[in-house]
Amino acid sequence: MTTTIARAQRQAAGQPPSRWMPPTTENARRLLAALQSWQPLNVDAVFDDLNAILGDQAPAVDEVDELADRLRGHLMQLVNIALANAQSEVALASAHGAVEQGRVVGSEELPGDYRKALGLLRRLALATEALVELLISAKWIKDAD
Repeated sequence: MTTTIARAQRQAAGQPPSRWMPPTTENARRLLAALQSWQPLNVDAVFDDLNAILGDQAPAVDEVDELADRLRGHLMQLVNIALANAQSEVALASAHGAVEQGRVVGSEELPGDYRKALGLLRRLALATEALVELLISAKWIKDAD
């Protein structure tokens, strides 16, 4: 992801991209595996998960791990969309705070205690919500149907 940020910053500064090098066999295999497992962003599913976490009723104990995994997946997709679309310094600066917040919260380990896990899950949901709202307002993704 650091490479993506550096590339976006070079682009925003008007610097030419680094010279292209053909991928190694290992990189080509990794890329093929990533393309085969790629799923498009489902904004409806993102909002469903946000509602399950931030809604009136807290998720059940047995749902916390699955919700955290799904939110982390949504967050990774949203971060990638933000970095891919932030081609100006202004756009990059506005997305940077939400991206960093998502990266920090998304990298935290889910605690074993339910209340602490729920707290982390809610922070993860708030970071996801902030990033999805930023991307919708920038028209980089479409709002839920």
